[in-house]
Amino acid sequence: MVPGITNLFFSAIVENIEREIKKEGYSISLCNTGGDYKEEKKLVTNLLKRKVDGIIVIDPSQKNLKDRFYEEISKSTALIIISALNKDIKVNYVSYDEEIGIREALDYLYKLNHRNIAFIRGSQSASYDLREKIYKEFIKENQISYEKIITIENGNSINASFDVEMKLNEALKEKVRPSAIFASNDIMAVGAINCCNNLGLTVPEDLSVIGCDNTFIANITSPKLTSIDLGINSVSKVASKEILALMNQKEDIRKK
Repeated sequence: MVPGITNLFFSAIVENIEREIKKEGYSISLCNTGGDYKEEKKLVTNLLKRKVDGIIVIDPSQKNLKDRFYEEISKSTALIIISALNKDIKVNYVSYDEEIGIREALDYLYKLNHRNIAFIRGSQSASYDLREKIYKEFIKENQISYEKIITIENGNSINASFDVEMKLNEALKEKVRPSAIFASNDIMAVGAINCCNNLGLTVPEDLSVIGCDNTFIANITSPKLTSIDLGINSVSKVASKEILALMNQKEDIRKK
């Protein structure tokens, strides 16, 4: 289950998982929630009615996590969450260490003498929340006075790039404007580059842009996009291995 199929990060994970579990005779059903927690809940309920062997949920809604929806399901069904780790939620997690990558990216911009770094995120996601937390901590630790957070409604949709273009266009016309952009995924980073192109700004001479996920988009943009690699192949292999193990064991185990 994914919050959006246009975000190539999710698509790549799904494709890799499918390839791994096919070897063991399993097939997958792909569900797209569109980032809507109600739709997500409905789709999971339908999967349970169909008596699926296991469920992998990539970047689930915060509401369904906090309401313990997945905790209840994991008591009777093999379930894995792929997302930023939430230690309070008692489910099986496969998580990438986002903090290291994001701090490295922010340090990189800082060493390039950027002090006006804007942060772009989507709404309602544990990953977006974690990235914003790290961004704010970085600003505070380095005693930077500029702080700009741009939130768009659905960062995983095909419209994310256009939404970023519109909102960043406003930010770049402000009296104090950003000199660098940290975008929470590559789709949003492309929106930032397109906005610069429309305003006659050159990347990276006039504005530096860093994305996150390192999908193949990073290599086909012009200029090529600097992006944080979260290890799609590794995440996929671990998730595949763990869901197969969970489906074939009788005892109730929680792993992170």
